Amino acid sequence: MAQRQLYYSSLSKTFTIFINDPSRIQWMCDQLPRSILWDLFRCSLHKYSEKKIEPQNFCYSFVNSSLTSLTLYDINFKENLQLILEILLAMKSDLISLELVDLCNFSENEEQVSECLGRLLQKCPNLINLHCCLPFDIRVLRNCKNLKYLKLCFCPKQPWHHFLEIKNGYMQPLNYLKTFSVCAYSVFGFGIRGIGYTWMSSYPNHIIELRNVLMQCPLLTAIGCSEQREKNIMYVHDHVSSNSLKEMPSSFQPRTCVWRQFLEESDEDSGDDSDDFEEPLKLVPLQMTASTYSEVKKLHLDITEVISLSSLMKLKNLTHLCISCTLESEYFHNYILPALMSMGHKLQLLCLTPVHDISINFLRKYCPNLNSFVSHCQLKVDMNEPIENFENLEFLLLELLLPNQNEQSLEVLLSKCINLKVLSLCNRHGRVLTDEFLDRLLKCNSFSKLTKASFEECLLSKIGLQKFLMHAKNLQSIIISSPKIRKSVLKPLIQEINPKVIVNAGKRISGRTGINFSFT
Repeated sequence: MAQRQLYYSSLSKTFTIFINDPSRIQWMCDQLPRSILWDLFRCSLHKYSEKKIEPQNFCYSFVNSSLTSLTLYDINFKENLQLILEILLAMKSDLISLELVDLCNFSENEEQVSECLGRLLQKCPNLINLHCCLPFDIRVLRNCKNLKYLKLCFCPKQPWHHFLEIKNGYMQPLNYLKTFSVCAYSVFGFGIRGIGYTWMSSYPNHIIELRNVLMQCPLLTAIGCSEQREKNIMYVHDHVSSNSLKEMPSSFQPRTCVWRQFLEESDEDSGDDSDDFEEPLKLVPLQMTASTYSEVKKLHLDITEVISLSSLMKLKNLTHLCISCTLESEYFHNYILPALMSMGHKLQLLCLTPVHDISINFLRKYCPNLNSFVSHCQLKVDMNEPIENFENLEFLLLELLLPNQNEQSLEVLLSKCINLKVLSLCNRHGRVLTDEFLDRLLKCNSFSKLTKASFEECLLSKIGLQKFLMHAKNLQSIIISSPKIRKSVLKPLIQEINPKVIVNAGKRISGRTGINFSFT
């Protein structure tokens, strides 16, 4: 043990000499045995930790003294990162084994570091996963023929498709790439790790850049693209985890294409100028998705202006559709409903928000296989037409739009959802779910399979709540607020009937400004 401590102490002193004279790094790498070299490298990390750099910010995996993954973030940018990259470059033979590079959360940019990173990536022919916020020339990736996941958190200076190899003047396919995204959150001085979405603030100068990526990557299953036209910015919501990507059959085309648009608040200093670009990508995402990948399964659209949805009707295999539309009800009836009539028969999840009114009869007729329905809407029903049960519907989330919401429509819908497992009802402008309403409903639907319930702003009394709990015997958690029941007695009242029920715990199932759900 004492000998090992002496060994590392000697290495520490050796490293101090080299850190003060980086020109000796090449000599060090050429002269020292590989095993000692790696120990010296590890020792350097301990040196950094003495400078208040947390050791957990360095994740290195060594297999037979070969570096297979490199993850660095939250490092002093100007000093430490460049030195580490230079050490890695000096060990030329070891970069062949490098499969994962994750360099994130750097707030500054230096040309020397970018050039050093470019040289390093050029020597990684077996690279599989790259997630990087440091700008570099993406043409250096042409030698990385095994890339599966490419996430660039900066705006490339080169056209987006320039990471594809060129032979005899023709672009070569990248046969293994599954995920491709480009964003620029690093330009704001911060990075976001481990969340489900990435802000997008860059976009290709011409449609052909994105089309080339789509056409040359046959296994692409998730793509992040952006559109910027005046103040309109797109962002991508990543619903596909790395594990689920691996499980997808290679015979399928991309399953998740999520194109969301929001209107950014005006900012005179933003410097945006749409005239700098030859061809703004007007409506490209939906049209390109439909024309290039007709087998897409999941789609999320934010509609803020009148656009044609004829391309949507071509997506006959959609199973998950989320549409957010801020336009008047006329657009919903003239564009969205006809699209649902054409391709709604395979839908398993449908999210519509906000919607002025939607017919229960329409849903049952044209979306018969729904498993989940999420909407901020006003319901209506035609009592002259018979309605069959929604036998597949297990998840129902409704935020009712108007104070005079038609209770009859809601009662009809709930009476037909006999297999519900999750139910959330909310109407902030007017109370729903009274004792009388519940009495009528329980005669048609016992809610025996319900596991989660949320009744915000309801009018249930203690007696009404007790009746509901007696029927919903499999209930596991409930969120409820009613002026007829004091908060202090809610939990004891519920757990007296079912002690296993968790009361008012966890996140809300529904929200005024957003709906908490994921494509899984």
